[in-house]
Amino acid sequence: MSITSQLTQNWPNYEGDEESFWTLEWNKHGTCSNMQPLDYFKLALEIYARKDLQKILKDANLSHGNSWNKSDIVAAIKTSTSVEPALSCEGRGDLSEIRLCLDKSASPQYMNCPSKGNCPQQINFKS
Repeated sequence: MSITSQLTQNWPNYEGDEESFWTLEWNKHGTCSNMQPLDYFKLALEIYARKDLQKILKDANLSHGNSWNKSDIVAAIKTSTSVEPALSCEGRGDLSEIRLCLDKSASPQYMNCPSKGNCPQQINFKS
């Protein structure tokens, strides 16, 4: 499977052109990674496959279609990954993104995200 088809499947843009989205992600995050673009995106896909955040939340009984306390979501992810994520929300607390942060070493390691995101204490966890 090509890198483009893997990105389309696992890192889609729900709001428009995917190539523009991936270019934005590269420019915003990848350029400071000390990696080449292809290596950056391969690593992103590898990390996605390694840490299935949907499964982590499901195993913690944090299901879609409900509202959850931010600390419960963070605790479930931290228990599985040993690091604190950043949670991004839209609108009135709708969870839109969970970020796991990596350091800039040659072999990137997970680290606590410097920003905790913008979510309120009560988060709507839709699908």
